[in-house]
Amino acid sequence: MRLRYEDGCEIILDGENRETEAAFIEGPAGRIFKDFNSDIPGLREKVASLPDPEPEPEDFAESVRRRRRFALNEANGHRSCTLVNLAKIAVRSGRGLRFDPVSQRFISDEEANRLVDEPMRAPWHF
Repeated sequence: MRLRYEDGCEIILDGENRETEAAFIEGPAGRIFKDFNSDIPGLREKVASLPDPEPEPEDFAESVRRRRRFALNEANGHRSCTLVNLAKIAVRSGRGLRFDPVSQRFISDEEANRLVDEPMRAPWHF
């Protein structure tokens, strides 16, 4: 499964580990492979020059007690789950799809859009 962003960056999901030499992430500036190996000139130096992010609590209860944003926050979780769900819907539909990240809908594909908000089992509801 290939997920391609508008800027050309690709994420390859290979659940059967068939492409053992494939890049984890590939974009217009190069590729990043397992163990952070890369063909992007000076990537390690660029990353090392960036400031360290402010630490975030990794324990949910601690983040609540300290009133600090949880490291695995809802925005990151939503985007990660979106990628997995896009791949699942593409597999179920058997075709490539185009997705608008702003509207959170597939472009010109109502059949695929019906799979975005599938009915929930009771007692769950929207």
